Amino acid sequence: MLDLKFIVKNPDTVKENLKKRGEEIDI
Repeated sequence: MLDLKFIVKNPDTVKENLKKRGEEIDI
């Protein structure tokens, strides 16, 4: 489970990490 605070502070980094895993999210 990803830390929500980390997602809020680093949306681009988290989004790229999810893309590497083949997942797509909208922030």
